[in-house]
Amino acid sequence: MKRILIVEDALDLGRMLRLALETLDRTLSVRVIQSAEEALLELSGSPPVALIISDIRLPGMSGFDLLKKVRLRSPETRIMLITG
Repeated sequence: MKRILIVEDALDLGRMLRLALETLDRTLSVRVIQSAEEALLELSGSPPVALIISDIRLPGMSGFDLLKKVRLRSPETRIMLITG
């Protein structure tokens, strides 16, 4: 099972993305969270996070800053930055 994190402060958009991904592949474990800081905490979980889909503009740490930190802590995790 692949773990995907959606980091989006607009919960409606995050839930829509989660539904679309889960519809495409029922084996995915998709979680919507609202901050980059919370995403970093999730990296230590199991199974490893395969993909992070993150808004660029987030309260606190930006999506760009999240990308840099994820690259250092979990280089195997893929990251996709989005903006609306």
